[in-house]
Amino acid sequence: MQMIKGLIRLAQTLQFNILSYWFRHYSRRVMIVSDRPSLIIAPHQDDETLGCGGLITLKRQLGVRVAVVFLTDGGGTCVSLSDYEHEVNLRRQEAIAALNLLGVPGSDIHFLNYPDGKLQNLSASDRQDLLTQLQQLLEQYEAEEVYAPHAKDGHCDHEAAFQLAYTATVSSRIQLFQYPIWLFWRRSFLLQLKWRDLAGAYRLNIGSVSSKKQRAIRIYQSQLSILPFGFLNPFWSSTELFFVQAMPKPEQETLAINARKR
Repeated sequence: MQMIKGLIRLAQTLQFNILSYWFRHYSRRVMIVSDRPSLIIAPHQDDETLGCGGLITLKRQLGVRVAVVFLTDGGGTCVSLSDYEHEVNLRRQEAIAALNLLGVPGSDIHFLNYPDGKLQNLSASDRQDLLTQLQQLLEQYEAEEVYAPHAKDGHCDHEAAFQLAYTATVSSRIQLFQYPIWLFWRRSFLLQLKWRDLAGAYRLNIGSVSSKKQRAIRIYQSQLSILPFGFLNPFWSSTELFFVQAMPKPEQETLAINARKR
């Protein structure tokens, strides 16, 4: 039984690394860093650096304002109250240190502190409160780009974070980008993902700042020891991966309906 489990984990690790490498190096579309103010939405403290650390650094080097908002408190792995408080505080300090290194000042880092692992199960009032907070941040920073985890990222908080980001931006002209964290890890690639889930892949060259991103990742010592073997390999690379999918806005839906009627 242990041998079977080991083989399954090995196959999972190979799938994750092979697919991550292929998309990061062979996606036809190349992303260019824009000068548009951006909001990075991260469900947990470390997602922003893993998924967007290079992008954040490149934008800050251009003088572009980047804000980061963490949706949960990051304490989901703890069992006792004392451990929980310690973990939450530790991850907050790691996030501040990592983002300061990437060029984001503390005044542009926001912690909403919703329960870790519960974003998909928020009450209607809590969900509306969270959406209101996101919309206020979008207005405060005049964000023109939003980055959120992939819609099919294979983690309940990550997929909920995408849905929240989509809802907050759907009626605006804000461009929504998706960054993968667990996308190729927790899913049977051929059985659970459709090609349209992976359409619109763009690779971003972060070679000039990859060493800084790597240093920022290492700040998250509380997380590095509990991540699966081989999981970090794609995030050490000199490219980042983003997905831009054509998701209809309300006015686009209306146009499509009218076109069908004709």
